[in-house]
Amino acid sequence: RKWDETQHFDKLARYFKVSQLVINRRAYDLHKLDREAYFAFYNEQMHIHAIKKQSAASGGDFYPTARKRIGRLLERNVDQAVKSGQLLYRDAYQLTSLKGKTFTEYFNRPA
Repeated sequence: RKWDETQHFDKLARYFKVSQLVINRRAYDLHKLDREAYFAFYNEQMHIHAIKKQSAASGGDFYPTARKRIGRLLERNVDQAVKSGQLLYRDAYQLTSLKGKTFTEYFNRPA
């Protein structure tokens, strides 16, 4: 019934809360689209997805994220306390959620 109101995949996808590919497949199954139209839309969507995947970043950088999470004040105080011997590495690891080489690398990297 909705197909008779509109054949816009984006509107139907929003209405039914599914992807446009699902709408495409359902329309094909209900013989609202022929095989050529179905595969034309499908191939177009796969091409768009491939382009987005190629241009997408590989993810965040751990150390800048850790700096935001830990905060400058805690970072400075933990670093000074460890270097002066007032804080054990075990406790510093707990405070920062960093361990071993990651902890060392974190504090050796320039901010």
